[in-house]
Amino acid sequence: MAYNMSSSVSSPRSSDLPDFRTRFENLPDRLYRVHCPGRSNTSYTQSGGFRCSRKRGINIKGQEFIPTLTNHLNWYSKSVSPFISTFSRESHAYGWATMYFQNHPNSDKVEIMEIDPREIRNDLNKPMPVISVKKVVDRMHRQNVSVIPSKRTPYQIEDEYVCLYIVPARAIVRVEMVSRDELIRDEDSNIVEDSGGQVNSGQAPEPGRILSCLFCCT
Repeated sequence: MAYNMSSSVSSPRSSDLPDFRTRFENLPDRLYRVHCPGRSNTSYTQSGGFRCSRKRGINIKGQEFIPTLTNHLNWYSKSVSPFISTFSRESHAYGWATMYFQNHPNSDKVEIMEIDPREIRNDLNKPMPVISVKKVVDRMHRQNVSVIPSKRTPYQIEDEYVCLYIVPARAIVRVEMVSRDELIRDEDSNIVEDSGGQVNSGQAPEPGRILSCLFCCT
């Protein structure tokens, strides 16, 4: 399927939503995605990169956009999605991977991809939409429209960006294979001790690590 900008943005109408695409100059320097081989709804190949599970296009300024995004953010949803989730903080990706291992005891490896968002382009070399979930949530909240599913929190989407349809292979600048043992060991080494040598178990975790990954990578 050839994705192009005309499949994602229509001519303006009074009922259209705002244009939530992140401006090229405002894109994060890097994005990070956790890929769970064999479990992810999003397909991945080394030559092609990531492709969303949904075959039908979506108008991101149309009325379908908000419920489709909400379904994408809902880990219980079985709906195919045109979006591919990423984080702008590498630590969030590692925290997500840690929780994934805790909820999938039979999985022993994941891949963490470092992505250059400025290289997320279609076959015609035109930039594809990259959308800040937080900006959508904040804007729609002012209109009394809820976007976040009930079992997720604002902390969990604070640095989440969704890419529309694809993350091509050329945008993936680094791939790191992370094992369960390696990640859990690193987590254990992050326990902070106070000056008296007592373990400080009351330190608040960073927001990106307050996760509850239950099923699969989206």
